[in-house]
Amino acid sequence: MKDVHQPVKPGAAEPIAPEPCPDPRSSTAAPAFLTFDAVAKRLGVKYYQIQRAARAGLLPTYQLHSGRRLLKLTEVLEIIECSRQGGGQ
Repeated sequence: MKDVHQPVKPGAAEPIAPEPCPDPRSSTAAPAFLTFDAVAKRLGVKYYQIQRAARAGLLPTYQLHSGRRLLKLTEVLEIIECSRQGGGQ
């Protein structure tokens, strides 16, 4: 049987197909928030270096209701890149 396109009534919204979610197991899909330890491992530095930078206010952190602080890897990488170029503006 053939698919017949039904006309859409004026003012009616057409159904929107949901976009596929990225596979969390793939290496290209980075999680939005990471623990200090996970960021340190990704960057190849010690945990305490990330912790000290966050305490000094050099890295923005996000605190959960449990008190656990997380970082966005993309923000950390941007800060590192800006510091290599002599500061961001």
